[in-house]
Amino acid sequence: MAEQHELRQKLNGATLRGYNPHDLALHFRDASRQHSAKVVSEYLLAAIRQEALPPTLFRTFLTAVDSTPLAAALWQQYSKYVKKVAIRQFGKEL
Repeated sequence: MAEQHELRQKLNGATLRGYNPHDLALHFRDASRQHSAKVVSEYLLAAIRQEALPPTLFRTFLTAVDSTPLAAALWQQYSKYVKKVAIRQFGKEL
């Protein structure tokens, strides 16, 4: 429960929108080290689905962490933008 609260604070929209792309990538790497890329990915995708975060943030996330979240990004059905950047990132990793 405390971990979820910490993750919510670390990944809230106001905080994330305040970063430049480089610092945002560092922030995502740090969050992924603390909570795992899968957990951070699930949180971000849920927030994007609820329109609490813009899908453009997910692009920076995908480029900042390992390929773990790619499958979730490719399979989700609610954001064409997230799917598009996931396909591009997948192509780069091939």
